[in-house]
Amino acid sequence: MIWSDMYFRLKSPSGDYYDLPPETDFSDLPEFPEGVAMVYWDYYHDEKKHYDNYIKLHKKLSDQTLFAGGAWIWNGVAPNYSWMAATLMPALEACRENGVSEVICTFWQDNGAETPMTAGNLSLTTFAEACFSGENGLQGEEQRVNGDYMEFLWGDGREAWWLLDRFDNVPGAGKNNRYADNPSKFLLYQDVMLGLFDEQIRDLGLTEHYQRLAEELAEYRSRHSGAHVLFEYYEVLARLLEQKAELGIRIHDSYHSGDRDYLAEAEKNGIPACIRLTERLADLRQKIWMEECKVFGYEVLDIRLAGVRARLEYAGKRLAQYLSGETDCLPELEEKRLVYAPDQSDGSHALCSCNFWQNIVSAGNIAGI
Repeated sequence: MIWSDMYFRLKSPSGDYYDLPPETDFSDLPEFPEGVAMVYWDYYHDEKKHYDNYIKLHKKLSDQTLFAGGAWIWNGVAPNYSWMAATLMPALEACRENGVSEVICTFWQDNGAETPMTAGNLSLTTFAEACFSGENGLQGEEQRVNGDYMEFLWGDGREAWWLLDRFDNVPGAGKNNRYADNPSKFLLYQDVMLGLFDEQIRDLGLTEHYQRLAEELAEYRSRHSGAHVLFEYYEVLARLLEQKAELGIRIHDSYHSGDRDYLAEAEKNGIPACIRLTERLADLRQKIWMEECKVFGYEVLDIRLAGVRARLEYAGKRLAQYLSGETDCLPELEEKRLVYAPDQSDGSHALCSCNFWQNIVSAGNIAGI
């Protein structure tokens, strides 16, 4: 197999993969090797017309064309099922109509493989159902796999799996989370004293969002004693985000308004609660990793989650120093908070995507150094 962007980018003035017009001529390119299949990969488009055009372009190069769609488990720490479904259905419909009979569901693991492999079960089943059902054009709720079938295959019904989509498909995200916003990742890792993403999420109500999500996950687990450990892991993550998502905002605002009572409450109760949840999260993530993967690679997540705990402990110490009079100023809280990545093209899109851990934990990462 050869993934076709190596050919298509040669014909694009910008070096892009997805901007070729239907009349593109490939006759000046090297002949495609005999016996090698061309893979058209596309995880980013939700219109069948685009896929139709691109399959036809691929067939100009090779009569052995495969399609690779995305499970979207690389959004960060939680799957992006909404965008998986929105891109998958028109793609597979186009494949069926254009005679592409072989397709691949990809499980990329960008930036640390933070989303458990098991979280891709819904994507796999949705993919298979769309391939073998013979039905075209299923969209939105209609395409979601029958709950009994999901439970038969994986032990948990579809309603439970779709709860995981709500970690990143939150108020302020684009339709179907088309921009791959991942607040569950950047709010998990961001430093509460530095608040790099605080203005990005201000007034979106994410504390209440994650509280409701945690309650629904807990309610599901109470009714299904045999639920996969994955759902306990995500319940703990939701409870941690409920506590931590806006903690930095409240600390910052209380510092500037002189609300020492809240700062004392955060130092005594809020931060320790986050630390306990982080420890439980790390234990569960380790258990899931060892069930799914070789040991190699877990050191990355171990270091990252230990860093969350360490920076929470630091925040507690700094607040204690301020409240005791050991220091009369916290420079971390003096700096003006800015919106991390404003979207100038879509006024309804308030959130952002940041899938590189090193860009979340510090503003001091300049050019990767």
